[in-house]
Amino acid sequence: MLRERIRHVAESLPFTDQELDDISLALVEGATNAFRHGRPDHGDGHVLFEAYGTDDCFRVFITDRGPGFDPDSIPEPDPNALPEGGMGIFLMRSVMDAVIYRFEMGTTLELVKYPSTSPDDRADA
Repeated sequence: MLRERIRHVAESLPFTDQELDDISLALVEGATNAFRHGRPDHGDGHVLFEAYGTDDCFRVFITDRGPGFDPDSIPEPDPNALPEGGMGIFLMRSVMDAVIYRFEMGTTLELVKYPSTSPDDRADA
């Protein structure tokens, strides 16, 4: 349901179908990481989602109460031995224009996507 609501907001911008799929993929990967790693065993287990569309970009914020980590320490997966898990950050970075982490009273992930087409181009796609 969340993915559908976020996609609905993104559809108000001139994204191609592939870009909308990319946003959905990044959202699922970010949400999975927040639920898996960002909720302490005891305490606040909530994850907050916010999405904003402007004339020139779309932003999704995913906030959890997790302790944070160094996202640059996560290595890219080996293409010859792709694991079943652990590829979320790599996938998000591959399909989004910006993947930004902030660590203040928890972890906030910001996903940013800019449309590659103008509204007139999208009508023809």
